[in-house]
Amino acid sequence: LFFNIPARRKFLKSISTELNHVINHITWAALSYPHVAFKLIHNGNSLIEARQCNNIIERIHILYGRDFAENIVEFQRDFETIKLHAFVSKPGFTRSNRDQQIFFLNRRPIRSRLLGGAMNGAFQSILPKGRYPVAILFLEIEPSFVDVNVHPAKTEVRFRDEGKVYNEVLQGLLLAMKQQEYIPEIRAPIAEQKDNPVITTESSSHPREAKVQSSVLEYLKKQGNRPDIIPNYPSTFPKRMDTTPKLPFKQAQTESMALPFMDFDDIQVKTRLFNTYIVAEIGDELLFIDQHIAEEKILYEKFKEQVEKQNVASQGLLLPVTVEMSPAQLTMLDSAIEIMAKMGFVMEAFGGRTVVIRSVPFVLQKGDVKKIVMDLLDQITTSQDKNKIKLQDDALIMTACHSAIQAGDTLTDAESMNLIKELFKTSPPYLCPHGRPIVVRMKRSELEIKFQRK
Repeated sequence: LFFNIPARRKFLKSISTELNHVINHITWAALSYPHVAFKLIHNGNSLIEARQCNNIIERIHILYGRDFAENIVEFQRDFETIKLHAFVSKPGFTRSNRDQQIFFLNRRPIRSRLLGGAMNGAFQSILPKGRYPVAILFLEIEPSFVDVNVHPAKTEVRFRDEGKVYNEVLQGLLLAMKQQEYIPEIRAPIAEQKDNPVITTESSSHPREAKVQSSVLEYLKKQGNRPDIIPNYPSTFPKRMDTTPKLPFKQAQTESMALPFMDFDDIQVKTRLFNTYIVAEIGDELLFIDQHIAEEKILYEKFKEQVEKQNVASQGLLLPVTVEMSPAQLTMLDSAIEIMAKMGFVMEAFGGRTVVIRSVPFVLQKGDVKKIVMDLLDQITTSQDKNKIKLQDDALIMTACHSAIQAGDTLTDAESMNLIKELFKTSPPYLCPHGRPIVVRMKRSELEIKFQRK
């Protein structure tokens, strides 16, 4: 088979990369065949030790840990074209990427934009932007209804009736929300303490979740169990559009240089729109400032400076937080601990696949510590970029984003004014670490033209 193109050692990646490929394939096989025992040993260390199980949820518990398994909703349903067996996370248990969305077709792991699109269609109005559900979907379909020869490794497939498969998966996910009481969990927010602050492990879910979820469930309740409640999507499902405004860096620099020097005695905070945008007046201009990404920028620069000076303010947790890692994440654990230690996270292996977090950077005065740590571990251990400086910077950005005030949070005029002052101490103050614009200007003359005063 490989006579003309022999396997060549120099085409292999790093040991950790190739080991991750092995771990993934063993994990996928173990999920597909819970009645078969699997064991993976690397350099004398047992990375996967999955005994025979009675069902898939038991196997999920062994592979991913108790916390993971307890936050999974199981759903089974036979449709006209497919049989669906799904394990989907509850709203409060999400990830910052789609790496833990795994699809199987007739027990074979596959990559599928169509199934990923169905996941987006079911959850994009329920979860906050940038959060993705954990999902393990098993589909069974008549082999003649699918073309498995689209990809040399057979990791991609093409369905005969893609629109029907899409609709049935989407319908199954929506029914899982209804029948399995897919209700967000609301927890008490972290109390702020001025003296010797300590972060607890309690946090609140995203403020939009309960309201949006209620409307989805109400809609499903009215519709009952009718199989026709899902709209008839075309065979080529639409891509989820990215509505984030794009601002080229060079353009942003030119724009920032053109802005006048800010005399804060002349700035007046006028109001806030939608508890998201601060409206301020200076001279003959209005400034619209996104409160979330403004503070994200402030925190990022302060945090980055602390890390560079190796002077990160850290605080111990009253109750240490434990996190269970996947076998693939464990292979990058040493690198992750090194990067996060520089950021003020004190964490250590606690036996098996468990990691305990004992201290966090002081900047994390709010937010779900466990979720933030899991997101950071996901980002560091799954990133294709192994440059530690780049990984650390990405981790700083993510931490600042989690720590900043959110859209919907209420600010006083004094807090809004202080945010503006702190923002304009950064450089440049018009771009967030992701490259999005923070400030939008509007001249008085533009309003006068709109109202035909000029």
